[in-house]
Amino acid sequence: MLYIGADISKDKVSVAFARKGQFLLSKEFAISTEDLNLIRLTIHQTGERKITVFLEQTGIYSFPVISFLWELRTQGYEVSIRLVDGLRFHRYIKLYGEKKTDKKDAVSLVKYGMEGLPTRELTESDIRVYWLKWLITEREKLIKERTMIQNFLRQKIEVLYPDMKQYNKTQFWSRVLNYDFVKEKSITGILYTGLLKRDIERIRLINKQVEEVEEDIKDFIETYHREDTEILRSFGFSYITCAYLISVYINVERFPDVKRFKSYMGLGLRVHQSGKKEKNVVNNYTNKLVRKLIYMYVIQAIRERSNHKRVKEYFLRIKEREQSAKKAVYKTASKVIEWVYYCLKHKEKFSQEDRHETQQANTCQTNSQ
Repeated sequence: MLYIGADISKDKVSVAFARKGQFLLSKEFAISTEDLNLIRLTIHQTGERKITVFLEQTGIYSFPVISFLWELRTQGYEVSIRLVDGLRFHRYIKLYGEKKTDKKDAVSLVKYGMEGLPTRELTESDIRVYWLKWLITEREKLIKERTMIQNFLRQKIEVLYPDMKQYNKTQFWSRVLNYDFVKEKSITGILYTGLLKRDIERIRLINKQVEEVEEDIKDFIETYHREDTEILRSFGFSYITCAYLISVYINVERFPDVKRFKSYMGLGLRVHQSGKKEKNVVNNYTNKLVRKLIYMYVIQAIRERSNHKRVKEYFLRIKEREQSAKKAVYKTASKVIEWVYYCLKHKEKFSQEDRHETQQANTCQTNSQ
């Protein structure tokens, strides 16, 4: 059996090779076809056909290396790729007084895995989710670019057409993208549409690209995660929010209880520290955007005209008890994640009429019940 620890960064991968009780070598490789073939050659030279690879969970830039390792299965190798939780690995390194560097991390990953500490096997679902993460990253990049252009363009328009300041955000951009702002009186009496046209057309193009990516995201989750998507949609989540959630938890079955699910999603206390007041903190090794999405969902749900009866009632009850709207939002968001977990676990759609507040198995029931 050959054990491999791989610490992946954006441009390179540090790889450590070992057998049981025998460290072989540690080396850095560029993430390129040539260097990945060198890794294959090194594996071949060991003469081992059974391989276990230990990776720390990272972003989409690790996909080329993971794809390469996955394809070794088609070349006569028996490959198991094991994912190491970042928080657990960080604690492991601190326990031995090590410093985090790419080369040392590769060796530490091998040691961690060979000691039989907790890992999770990479599955085909994980591979598919990497494509979903690519789509999500593409959308974020486009939105970031659009925001940058909009901020600069708004400054120019409000200088040249001061009367445009009277409009709210929605009205402002509606008038700009339809060129209605040219009807406003310019401060100099000259129309500046030529100066502004390039930025306006760039925004219109990005809007179209965002719509296309969002349609791709919707098609992806409906194709590969239809059941989860239908359950999440029953909460009132948008397709984009569903995609973000799915890209993080991947498969709810890998979470044995709601505490671990909440912690992983960023809305629970660290599982191994929940009894220590001084360390009673939210897990920072999670996707902060997911936390933000759930908070925004709660804020929308508690509005007066909202139809989210169950969320609103829970929020009002907590607000009355805590005497703090902010704390009530946080606790309601945490409860929403609990409901999400149990609905996914039991493959049941969320019901606004269900009054159960327990954390036990019957938290979610369908209207038919």
